[in-house]
Amino acid sequence: MGNIDKKTLKNIYQASKMGLDSVEYIYPKVEDKELKKDLDEYKRKYHDIIGETRYRLDLMKSEPEDYSPMVKVMLWTGIQTQTMMDTSSSHIAELLIKGSSKGIVEMTKDVNNDLVDENVRKIANTLIHYEKENIDKMKKYL
Repeated sequence: MGNIDKKTLKNIYQASKMGLDSVEYIYPKVEDKELKKDLDEYKRKYHDIIGETRYRLDLMKSEPEDYSPMVKVMLWTGIQTQTMMDTSSSHIAELLIKGSSKGIVEMTKDVNNDLVDENVRKIANTLIHYEKENIDKMKKYL
């Protein structure tokens, strides 16, 4: 495995961390018990991917890199602003669908790189699969 694999693993880590942070920022605003249950599943899946990428990076003698503090502030601020007036399950589901869709686009770019190791590609594809499942689950709340 080479530098492109490290970069891809770090991208997977960042995408999963951002997804997890998004869910954690939204979670306290959710009143619907069924939606909270679905968000708990989201969090479990993101933790699984984060753990796998950390393990793979450790084997490569590399460290995961969190996304930038500026992006983190923008994410938190965006969620606070978007949920200030509307915390309905429908609105929250819409926000999560948009976030998952962005995650799919970014991960697909990495998956389409022919230089990425098959094991790394598999992790990225797992994240894409999870994001697609998340979107399908959120559709019932729209």
